[in-house]
Amino acid sequence: MYDHHLYERYGKKAEEWLRIGPYDGFESDGEYFVFVPFHETEERWKEKWQWAYYLEQQGERALAQAVPTVSGDMMTTFAEEFYLLFRLPLIQKERDWNDEELGALALFHEKGRAISETVLDTYFSERWCHWWDVRLQQLEEWYKRVRKKRTQSSLDKFFMETFPYYVGRTENAIQWFKRKTSSADWVHGVIAHHTFTPSTWLAVSEHCEYVKLPTDWLYDHPTRDIAEWLRHEENIKKMFDNLSLYEHIYPLTERSRHFLFGRLLFPYEYIHTIEETYQQEAMEDREGLEVKLQELWKKEPATLEKLAHFLRAYMPNEEDVPTWLFRPSM
Repeated sequence: MYDHHLYERYGKKAEEWLRIGPYDGFESDGEYFVFVPFHETEERWKEKWQWAYYLEQQGERALAQAVPTVSGDMMTTFAEEFYLLFRLPLIQKERDWNDEELGALALFHEKGRAISETVLDTYFSERWCHWWDVRLQQLEEWYKRVRKKRTQSSLDKFFMETFPYYVGRTENAIQWFKRKTSSADWVHGVIAHHTFTPSTWLAVSEHCEYVKLPTDWLYDHPTRDIAEWLRHEENIKKMFDNLSLYEHIYPLTERSRHFLFGRLLFPYEYIHTIEETYQQEAMEDREGLEVKLQELWKKEPATLEKLAHFLRAYMPNEEDVPTWLFRPSM
């Protein structure tokens, strides 16, 4: 976004352009703003805006606030993409949640749990498994096409080598849910995130509350967020300290623990990165993603070790476990 576009569309002048989290932002008159790409429908945005209003009524203060254009539109286009502009409130921290991110997440989930009526928990597990199966089928089609190539790139060869293994992990995750959800419980879904990581909430200042973006949200089971945060955390002690803090605020049932482990079994990072890689047209973008994939593959033995340790420590009485998880390293 250029300065003249900013002024024409929003009547604002950027005193300084910044990078805030993964987004382009700027400072203007002592306030901070970010442009966020939005690839969903306007109806979906209205729904998320209503969620933000609901959370505000529940006491959530650190919410990014959408800023309309001078003509009253909520979205603008730039370089053939739709964007929303958000103002990031500067709210003094009441508590420092550094190293206790799941505690802050539990409070967020607690505020958003009554956004809808209770539903059978299989609503979430069946939706996850269906979507994983759809993604797997798409990748299998790519795999067949790549295998037929006369000349394969280093990325193609890596895909040929590793994909069958990750097919197995995905199928194990789906089978886990099928075994564990023969019955169903009534549960509250929550306002969750597409992919919750330690960098999802935006930090404008170390002295201010992390700001939540409505564009990140969807309605889902709370273990979706917990699993994605755990996936990115390598310190075992921090993992369990954070889980204990989360459950002190928002307790998980035994079935919810099964949901949590099932999501961890699914190799989200590999599947997502492979999809992203083969959708990229620019070779330099593919090269960066290829490096990320190779790093994931190198870390896979440690990932399996973490999963096995997690299962034994967090669900010690679980008898129906994936035996392959406890075999010698790859």
